[in-house]
This record gives sequence, C-alpha cells and structure tokens, in this order.
Amino acid sequence: MRIVLDLQAIQAPANRSRGIGRAYRSLVREIILQRGDHEVLVVISGLLYDYAEEIWAQLSDILPIENFHVWHGIVEVSWHQARQNDTWAYQRRINTILYQSFLTGLKPDVVLFGNFCDGYHDACLLPVPAGAYEIPVVMICYDLIPLVYPQLYDDRTGNGFIDFYREHLAYLKKSHHIFAISESVKDDIVQFLDYSATDITMTSLGFTNLSTATPTSSQVQDVCHKYNIRKPFILYVSAQDPRKNHVGVIEAFARLEPHIRDSYQIVFAGSNFNDLGRLSAVIQANDLPQSVLSVAVHPTDEDLQVLYKLAHLGIFPSLYEGFGLGILESMAFGLPVIASSTSAMPEVMGRNDALFDPTDADDMAAKMAQGLTDEAFRSDLRDYGLEHVEKWDWAACGMRAIAGLEHAHSKAGTRLPDGFSARKWAIEQIGALPLPNTAAGAEIDTILANAATAIDLTYPTSAPIERRRIFIDVSEFVHYDYNTGIQRVIKCIVIEMARQLEDVELALVYSHADGIGYHYARNLQDHLLNGKSRRPFDQESTERVVFSDGDTLLHSELTMPQLIRQRFHLQTLREIGVKTVFIVYDLIPINYSFHEGHHAKEAMLSWLSCLLQGDKLISISRATEDDVRASVIEHDLPFQPMVELDWFHLGGDFHNYVHQDAVKRSTSEVLETFREKEIAGLRGKTNFLMVGTIEPRKSHADMLRAMEVLWEKGSDVNLIIVGKVGWLDEKQMTYIKQHPELGRRFFLFNDLTDVQLDEIYHLSTCLLYFSKVEGFGLPLIEAAQHGVPIIVRDAPVFREVCGEHAFYFPDNLSPIEVAPYIEQWLSLHENGEHPTSTNMPWLTWRESIRGLITKIFAAPDPTKRPFASGDGPRGELQGETGVA
Repeated sequence: MRIVLDLQAIQAPANRSRGIGRAYRSLVREIILQRGDHEVLVVISGLLYDYAEEIWAQLSDILPIENFHVWHGIVEVSWHQARQNDTWAYQRRINTILYQSFLTGLKPDVVLFGNFCDGYHDACLLPVPAGAYEIPVVMICYDLIPLVYPQLYDDRTGNGFIDFYREHLAYLKKSHHIFAISESVKDDIVQFLDYSATDITMTSLGFTNLSTATPTSSQVQDVCHKYNIRKPFILYVSAQDPRKNHVGVIEAFARLEPHIRDSYQIVFAGSNFNDLGRLSAVIQANDLPQSVLSVAVHPTDEDLQVLYKLAHLGIFPSLYEGFGLGILESMAFGLPVIASSTSAMPEVMGRNDALFDPTDADDMAAKMAQGLTDEAFRSDLRDYGLEHVEKWDWAACGMRAIAGLEHAHSKAGTRLPDGFSARKWAIEQIGALPLPNTAAGAEIDTILANAATAIDLTYPTSAPIERRRIFIDVSEFVHYDYNTGIQRVIKCIVIEMARQLEDVELALVYSHADGIGYHYARNLQDHLLNGKSRRPFDQESTERVVFSDGDTLLHSELTMPQLIRQRFHLQTLREIGVKTVFIVYDLIPINYSFHEGHHAKEAMLSWLSCLLQGDKLISISRATEDDVRASVIEHDLPFQPMVELDWFHLGGDFHNYVHQDAVKRSTSEVLETFREKEIAGLRGKTNFLMVGTIEPRKSHADMLRAMEVLWEKGSDVNLIIVGKVGWLDEKQMTYIKQHPELGRRFFLFNDLTDVQLDEIYHLSTCLLYFSKVEGFGLPLIEAAQHGVPIIVRDAPVFREVCGEHAFYFPDNLSPIEVAPYIEQWLSLHENGEHPTSTNMPWLTWRESIRGLITKIFAAPDPTKRPFASGDGPRGELQGETGVA
C-alpha cells in the first residue's frame, strides 16, 4: 500500500509551535517507523516552504529523500483572502488544481491529511474530492469546538470563519475515514456529523518526554522577574480563548479562603492574550488586586519548563478540549494537576477525584483549595502523574493509525486510468477556470505565467538536447565579488572549463535564498568569459533554466542557505536524469569552533547532508575527502548510497586568469608609490610573511605573539600580514591593530592587488602558514611559485600539498612553543640547510581543470562509493577513513 502523508498541518505557521503541529509531527514519524511493507511518501507544500528544512531534519533519519515530494503553487493565498477578492480566489483555485493533480499523479492508495481545518489564515489546501479521480482520504479531527459551542464563534461570522468551518466540515464528512484524537472527539463526530463509528479510528495522542531538569537559581530569578511572580502560584498553560475559561479560574480563585488566596498568585502562560483588559475587569469585579495575575505571553520553551517546575498546582479548566496535552505536560514535571470534568479531559486525566465542573466556580474553588493545601492529595497526584504519562505512547498511536489507513484503503481503491498525466490534467483544468472580473489582462498573464513556472518546477520535463550541457552554480558570486579565495578559484574554473569544453555547452546559473529553481547568470558569464563590465545584480537575467536528461549541474561555491533551500528540487532534477556534482572546499565549521555562539556547524551539517543526496562530491584535497567520510560517520548523516567521493588539486597560476579591469589599480604609478612609500623599508631584511583572511583559524594573533618572543631575544626579523579583515573578536582585533610594533617590525596590508602581493612575495624570506585548518592552502602554492621557503603546521592537508618541500612544526603548539621552531629554521636558513619550495610540484589551472572535467564526466565508478545500500536512508559505510 502506498501511503501519502500530507504535511501542511506541520508547515502551517500557526501550527508549528502549537499542539497540533507537534502531535502530527510525532504521528507522522511513528507511521513511517511502523510502515512495514507499506510505502510511505511525505508531501511538502512549496507555498509553505520555509519549514521544509526542519521537516527534513526531523524525518531524514528514517525516510530516504526520494520519498519526500514537493508540489509548487503560484502564490500564498488564504481562504480568508480568497473571500475578499475574486483575483485571489482565482489564484487559490489554481493552487488547488495544482495540488489535486500532484496528489493524483503520486498514485496513492490512501492520503492522510493532518488537520481538516487549516487554511483560513494560511495557504493550506484541502483538495477534496481528492483530485481528478477518487482516492481514499483520511483526515485527523482534533475537535469540533465551533460545532459544539457555536455561541463562542458568533463574533467571527463577519470574517467568514463559520462559512469556512462549515465548508471544511463538509470535506471531513466526505472523507473515507477519520482519525479522532480521543474517545470524546469520536463521540462528537458520530453525534454531530452523523458519521459511522466503524469508519473512525481513535488514534489518541502520545506524549513526548520533555527536559524536566531542575532550573538553576539564576533561571528561577530571571523567570520570576520577567513575569512579575512574587508568590507561589497556580499555573494554567493555554492560549486565550473563551472556551479556555480563564475567567472561570479568576472567579474560582476569588472564592478561596482569604488565608489561602493571599498566599498565591495565578499565572497564565500561552499565546494570543489579546484581551487582557477583560481579565483585568474580572479581577476588579471580584475585589482582587491586579497583582494576583501574571501573564507569560509566548513564553520560550525554557521559560515554560521553569514555570512548570516552580508551580504549586496545575489547572485545566477548559469548557471543551479535544485532548488536553497540557495535562500530561504538567504531570511530566511532577506538578499536581486538577482538570475540567468535560469533553476529553477526564479521559486524559484518568481519575475522577481530580476533576471539577468548569461552569461551577464553587466546585472549581473547592478542588483548587484541596490541590493547594491537602498534602496527601498533592503527593498522590504528583506520584500518579509521573506514572500516568508513561502510558501515553506514540508507538501505539502509530499502530492504530496504520490500521486505520489499511481500513480506508480496503473500502475504495484508486481508479486512475493508464496513461494519466498529472501535468496535462493540471493544464487542462486551469485553462477551463473562469477568469476573474477584477483582474486586468496583464495581471492574468502574470498569474498564468506563474502557474506555468509552478508546473515546470513540480513536473520538470526532460526534452532531448543536441549536445551535453553543464550548468555552474554561482549563486553567491552573482551577487558580490569579494575576491575571496573561493571566488578566485571559481573564476579560474569557469574560464578554463569554457576553454576546454568545446563540445559541451556551458552556462552560469544562480538560485535565490528565498526561491526554488535556477536562473541564468548571463551578465556574470559575459563579464568572466568576454571581459564585459560587471553589472549590478538587479540587472542580472531572470530567465529560468529548464534542465534535461543528461545535463550536469556543478555547484562551485559554498552557498549554504541557497543550496539547502534547493534540497528537494535537486532530487527532482536527479530523477529526470540531471547529474549533480559538488565541489567541497573544506568542512571547517563542522570540525572546528573558532567563534563562541557561532551556528555555522549546524548550517554546514545541513548543507553537507544536502550534498550527500547528489551524485558526486569532489573535494579540493584528499584530506578534505577524508573529512567528508569522517563527518558522515561521526554525525550519522543521511546519504544516497550511490554517491561518489573524489578529489582534485587546485591550480596556482591565478595571474593568467585576471582581466585587465581587475588590475587597473596596479598601474606603474600606483605600484611605484607602493614600492617607495610602503615597502621600501622591507628590502634587505628578514621578512616573514602571512597571507590569508584575518580570522581566528588563521592564527595571525598567535603568530604575532610568537614573533614577540623572537623580538624580545633581539632577533632582527619582520612580520608581514597580508589579508582582508574577516571576523575576529574585538580583543584580538584591537591587539593586532594597536600593536606597538605596527609600522616598525610588524606590517599589516588589508587590501592589496595581485600585483602588489607579488611585490611582497619578492621581498619575503619565508612564508609562515600557521593556520589551524584548511581545505587546501593556496598561499603555499603561491610561495612555491615565488621560490619562497615555507614554515607550516604539521597537518595532513599541508603534508599533501607541500610534501618534503616545507619546514614543519608540530600541531597544537602554543605561540611560545612555536618560537623555537622559527629560530631553528633561521639557523638552517643561515647555513643554507632549510627545505626549499623551489621544486615543490603544483598544477596549472589548465592541468587542474582537465582533471576536474575528467572526474565530473566519468562513468559511474563503484570504487568511488564509500557507502553501500542498507536498510535505511543512511545505508552502510564501506572502507576506512584516514589520509592515504
């Protein structure tokens, strides 16, 4: 059986932090875990794509990427928006058709929708009947509150909510099967919808263990100060809504004996507290001080956990709940809990002596007093709760859900004719829609063009091509040219590939950080290959790329946000025969932390997991390839088993790939000024050179400290640092820029041209390469080109690049410990016994790219696959890691 799980209930903005989103997320995971021989596909809405990466993070360990499917609409339109304007309504109908066709094209045996009532304020859709042909549909019902308590929603009728709700109730009634989250909800469905009980599965909900660690004194002080908590308190966790009965809590609290009442506060914690004035009026009407109530609006998870641990009593006085997850959350924190005797709460609570009538303030007050003062009762509730929460198991919910899906499938099978084309059906249905009266012709053309784009993204075609094509992703470079090391490499890759690939069509492309798909970067391509002036990004081409079977997409940059957003689109491209290849420069943020609080590690792990779903990762060194293998193992990253790993070395003759407009600042006059005024004092001296962006891992400050040791001993040497300022903490930056030797024996150049840097190399005695980690180390090649000796940290990648042509000092030394090695090198140099870089091998860019092209277009090679097929999405690892 092919089960399709619609994930809009997780993606909907209002659900992401609510119980519905958390509950459905957990149920989806259990269905996948317990799928057995069933095939499970998950469907992500491209209209709500911002949450797609979180979904991948939550499910990628149990489901392979080919089971994730994304459909695309034209624009986000809510039901409420569509009600206001027929142009919006027209676009929402197009979105519905696009989704209907997509679902039908997946050929599901049954489709599960996570909530029948999303879409009023967001772009969620409920395409029932389910597409072009009947498909068994199952929907989850969390409650029927607007139907059971219509008087609570009368004030919303002006905005159409009741009409929306009735429409979606009709969809619910048409579904083949319903999942109810409690027996109470199941009874309501039977009673109010006249729905057969045999077609309802009570799945219940599980409970996910929370962090219940004891808060620190600092956390307690912060939370109490933030929410103005001065006394022990009664806690009610809930959004503000009439049925939640916050007013009832205040009125019951007012009925407590004065000696009890004066010893406590009430704390309400939750979202949507839009009518605090109403609560204030109730407090005043009951002769209570306003300080009796504290409201924690949108508390963080951390704050909420502190509140649960500090509270004296938990209360849930709602008039109606479909379940009552907050009851279980309170129990998990060891909090004594009392609850309403209505709807599903007795079912969740599990004991009658902790219940009260939510409409009777005296009854609620009596139970409240018992929960605050009766220590035996409180202790019993606490012990009971900690044991009771263990019974609410998501695995059992998943088993019940699978059984319900099987029941729905047994009732009706799909009736999809042979040769059905979802793409063709969508085009026909959109063409048959009546045009809106409020839209002009140009607006209609734009809407239909957007629909065509959505169709192309959802159903990419694979038209035949006359010759091979390679598309090079330059998504960062197209915006800015910072002349970083990677961007200098990209220029050489593009120029040399264009020279060597005579029979292959080459095009530069880019993606947006907030979009899906690729566009041609024609202006940048003209600049790099034809020497035309660089235009600003807002003048770049917006023409979309249409890929075909046999195309190659080469990602040449480290563009984490853009690439991660394309994760599922790249899988779609692979499915039509596009080869996806990635150049890996380094994995430094994964393996090293150089900035406290920096989140680059998590971002790069997500980026790497995206690469591992492609066809080939080509690293710029053997050591970096080994890092890729090791990271997959250490972080248990998902991958597609056929992915290949390989490596190549970068070229070093950058000067052959620079257009004249890039070096116009280095005229003879400028260069002469540089020679006479800035570097004249360096001639004839012993000059140690550091080249590279100034950032923590490059260890500029550490090397400056090592030099201080030599200077204190009277060594007559200079330190030259050449590099743009990257990011440093303020203390390190101040140390470098305000060093007393700056301009005397320490020289700092932040913005040199290639020609000026060449002058510096000619004046340098030795290159100091103190960097803690690199993917390759281009300055090592530059030093060898100039015949400049090298002192470098003893790390695998530097051994790979330099071999025996450098002087090494042990890794993990302090600056003071490095100083003697520099002194040792000086002694060797004085006697002509130091290692020289003159004969160090390095590649030209012509040689480098020739090898890269061979690896990109090589036939599949099983020996390059370190991962073998396994039972899960991660497969099994083959071979060993380590540097050869």
